[in-house]
Amino acid sequence: VSTLTSVPSLLPSATGVVHERVHSAESPFRCPTCGRSFKWETSLTEHLRTHSGERPYVCPEEGCGKSFAHRSTIVQHRRTHLNQRQFHCRHCHRGFNHRSNLVKHERTCRRNSQPDKGSA
Repeated sequence: VSTLTSVPSLLPSATGVVHERVHSAESPFRCPTCGRSFKWETSLTEHLRTHSGERPYVCPEEGCGKSFAHRSTIVQHRRTHLNQRQFHCRHCHRGFNHRSNLVKHERTCRRNSQPDKGSA
């Protein structure tokens, strides 16, 4: 039997107050350099790297040497070394490491502009 106390997300707590920030204009974390405001402290921390030039995420691939300010960027970069092509064209099935490259490709994919053989 489920009760209100067994569902932590329904209980009033600090996380509930923080979640309310998603729906509000509140952005309490301000950059001391440029004044830009952020809803989350982690967003400010990542933003501060644009001013400091810090790039703590270094590619572990031997001979690569690239580094990145954001974890998500190195995750995408690692796909180039691992040849992971998780995004595929729905027309020609070519694979891409990044979704943005797939989107660009699909705009000009030849098979996209050719009618299906079954069409009149």
